[in-house]
Amino acid sequence: MPGGPNWFGTSFKKQEDNETVTGRGLVVDDNFVQTLQMEVVAGRSFSKDFQDSLSVMLNERAVRDLGLGPDPVGKRIVQPGSFIDPEEGDVTFTVVGVVKDFHFQSLHEQIVPLFIHHHRVFRGVDNLLNVRIQSDQFQPFISQAEQLWRKFVPDQPFRYRFLDAGLANLYAAEHRTQRILVLFALLAVFIACIGLFGLAAYTAQQRTKEIGIRKVLGASVAGITGLLAKDFLTLVLIAIVIAAPVAYFSWTNG
Repeated sequence: MPGGPNWFGTSFKKQEDNETVTGRGLVVDDNFVQTLQMEVVAGRSFSKDFQDSLSVMLNERAVRDLGLGPDPVGKRIVQPGSFIDPEEGDVTFTVVGVVKDFHFQSLHEQIVPLFIHHHRVFRGVDNLLNVRIQSDQFQPFISQAEQLWRKFVPDQPFRYRFLDAGLANLYAAEHRTQRILVLFALLAVFIACIGLFGLAAYTAQQRTKEIGIRKVLGASVAGITGLLAKDFLTLVLIAIVIAAPVAYFSWTNG
């Protein structure tokens, strides 16, 4: 699954080259690409209508690194040493499709070459089932799936997880940092407000007589408030003008 640990290392080379390209490997069945809604930009996905045991799909990065050119579909690439049986020697695969580059690991890591094998290369053995369901059908589906699981695999616990939750776990540290920063930002704003309140109270106390005279002469509350706040509100507005572009730039490029 994207974000999971089940991406093994593998290497390939063009038939006429000696230099290999190392990337990540994935073993899937006929429906994996459609289920995860990968975008096939060239060729086709795996299908039960074809004998795909020696077929491979690549991402765009693998096509570039192997130097397969603008039309990689149908070309043959070699895996030095079979990862099924090392004694078999080199194994030749045919490129049947290309998927658009996507981050199958954390966004902290660059997109690397991806080689997608059909599960027939592992004799059809799978250890993970991916299912796309409607959100309003979640509970009925889980209940039925658990019943089927207990019927066919009674000695193993029924376990499942959500793709979005797994991806979110990759950024747990960032979420903690965000919460801490928000907390300290709110604390800083609170302290600043207390400071402004104290400054306003001190200014009012220092100018009590002036306020009284102005009030007697008919000055409005709004006018007196503006007079007292003018000095430090000017500094606040200057700070906002300086900080707003910086905050916007940090947010949009975060």
